[in-house]
Amino acid sequence: MVRTRWYVVHARDIDEVGRAHGEVFAEHRPAATALVVSGLTDPGMLVEVELDAYRADRA
Repeated sequence: MVRTRWYVVHARDIDEVGRAHGEVFAEHRPAATALVVSGLTDPGMLVEVELDAYRADRA
């Protein structure tokens, strides 16, 4: 299972971030959430991506 969250400073960037996300995860689309935020800790950053991944042990 993979889940991603994108924090985007400008709503206008959602489509571009979505395209990049699609390129990275072309074969296996994860659950994804996009959030528009007022800012990030580093004012020079426009996008932050979080990724959680779980791999079940196979017996």
